[in-house]
Amino acid sequence: MTRLHLHLLSDSTGETLEMIAKAGLAQFDDADVVRHFWPMVRSQQHLDRIMGDIAAHPGLVLFTIVSADIERAFVEKAQKTRPTGFDLASMRSAIAAAMARSKREIPHYYLAQPIDMTPCEEWLTHTNAKRPPSDRVLLGALLVKAVALTAAKFPAFNGFYRNDVFEPASSVHMGTAIAIRGGGLAAPALHDADQLSLAELMSRMRDLVQRTRTGRIRSSEISDPTITVSSLGERGVETLYGIIYPPQVAIVGFGKVVARPWVVDGAIGPRSVIDITLSGDHRVTDGHVGALFLAEIGKLLQEPSKL
Repeated sequence: MTRLHLHLLSDSTGETLEMIAKAGLAQFDDADVVRHFWPMVRSQQHLDRIMGDIAAHPGLVLFTIVSADIERAFVEKAQKTRPTGFDLASMRSAIAAAMARSKREIPHYYLAQPIDMTPCEEWLTHTNAKRPPSDRVLLGALLVKAVALTAAKFPAFNGFYRNDVFEPASSVHMGTAIAIRGGGLAAPALHDADQLSLAELMSRMRDLVQRTRTGRIRSSEISDPTITVSSLGERGVETLYGIIYPPQVAIVGFGKVVARPWVVDGAIGPRSVIDITLSGDHRVTDGHVGALFLAEIGKLLQEPSKL
């Protein structure tokens, strides 16, 4: 979702200039850019080479293209050509390019905080005992809801950094990192996550995971996330520091729930603890407000019945 600035090469008559000329000199919007520009790009490697050429010969800016549109083009192509899944090689290339740009362009800062998850586990045990297996709420739903509510309270973490300006989002569309069988990763949006009940959120999460892994996500679900959450706890990872997906300005990571000694009411005992991390964009926020952001997530998770 980083904006890629395409330039007219005043001193080149090569491939890049020819391709831009084919697109025309009009000022296209993003949808038009994808329609005119993307079909001319043969692969992510081709695009990277073109962008390298352009960076070496700055000139007149013609238009911009959002990398989310590139990813959406990969998804749409995969849905047309492989109805049972993604073009994983293309997806991997798109992810790698976006993450490389993120690390080059975004001044990340990283924070971590351990959170006592025992209240959540106790609440889930009690609540799920009354529900059939298909309707049970998983811990992931509580984590997503807590982050969504916190993002609504701290809007500086929920939005986009474009053209040197931060644009706060009007809604919380939670990007949820989902591993795809055979390799690859997607982070489609759970729309209005802060407004959903836990039961609704759990249902949408199940649906989103199933559709993502079968290549049936919508293009809007790829382009709409305003903040992202990622978890590797099920893989045994205790602490995860994510890379921000531009133009978003934050990503929250969850690790594995582990038993640790914890002080409760002056006594030490075993508690279920999770490490929650924040990767923030220092152009928009700083460590102080980031610490408040993590503290709010922890506070909400101590009272899961209010989520």
